[in-house]
Amino acid sequence: MKRLVKVKRASEEMSFDDFLSRINEHDFTVWCEDFVESYIDSMEEWFYVDAHDTEANQNLYNNIRDLTLEEYLNDFVDTDSLGEQIVDAFDNNFEEEIDVDNSFGNDAYIWITENIVNDKEDMFERALKKFLMKNAKVPGFNTNGDDYIDDIPEEYQSISDEDVDNDEQDVSDLIDLDDDIGEMSIFKDDVDYQGERDKAFMYFGGKIIYSEPGETHSQLMNHWLVEQGKETITDDYDTQFAGSRPTKKQVETATDSEGVAYGSIAGDIAFIEVTEGCDPEDVVKALQKEGKYSKIYNYIRNGNGEYVARMAYKK
Repeated sequence: MKRLVKVKRASEEMSFDDFLSRINEHDFTVWCEDFVESYIDSMEEWFYVDAHDTEANQNLYNNIRDLTLEEYLNDFVDTDSLGEQIVDAFDNNFEEEIDVDNSFGNDAYIWITENIVNDKEDMFERALKKFLMKNAKVPGFNTNGDDYIDDIPEEYQSISDEDVDNDEQDVSDLIDLDDDIGEMSIFKDDVDYQGERDKAFMYFGGKIIYSEPGETHSQLMNHWLVEQGKETITDDYDTQFAGSRPTKKQVETATDSEGVAYGSIAGDIAFIEVTEGCDPEDVVKALQKEGKYSKIYNYIRNGNGEYVARMAYKK
């Protein structure tokens, strides 16, 4: 297929090498950098996530989670269109008409992969990581292809009021309750909500991080990522949105760690709400190192009710 631009003096068939030798290579390099960055910036236009198609989302996740920039460009760049764009962009550099065929765009694309792609790989990896984190709660778009759900430890899945040692307790009751390790109580406070707790906490990579009062776990994660100079899990990183806890996959991707736990602080009591991919005892040890808490509880919601199980004494 021929690509002809407006006639000036005479027509000349030009190879990509001839073209490159007759223009300012710096200007062409800058144009190609912008071209690659435009594909990175428009990632959401090329990757379609369907909120209702779990299988399609799982296939997409599996196909892109280890994708490289060159593989990404190979999938979406049309070399014919690339040749046309280059000729249009640099047409004014030539007095004669430029006559090129399909090999021009293909050779230009090879030049881009050899001279531009490597320098833009980090930018692509950050954009891909952010895309994966942003969609981690979409059904199927995660490691297992499952909907986003909270894991309830097996030993607590069937607990009901009849299995519990103590009657209803709130935070103030627990402070004075003389309960032993493993002892359970029916719990009537909603400490997982911003207004009912003093602050939220998260555990990952062996450390505990804390929110400001009124913040969600997602805000906590995003604020910590900003402080570390990392990409946030959402664009609206300071918004209290529904489903305010980031997924295990989002945290692991953002922090390069394995496993995460989420909890709340009320008074001088720590409540571990969910542990995913980590040992609850490790979370307890990390909290005990803080030396701030008179008690640590596992906070359980299993469909039968809400309960707390005593996990540790204060050291």
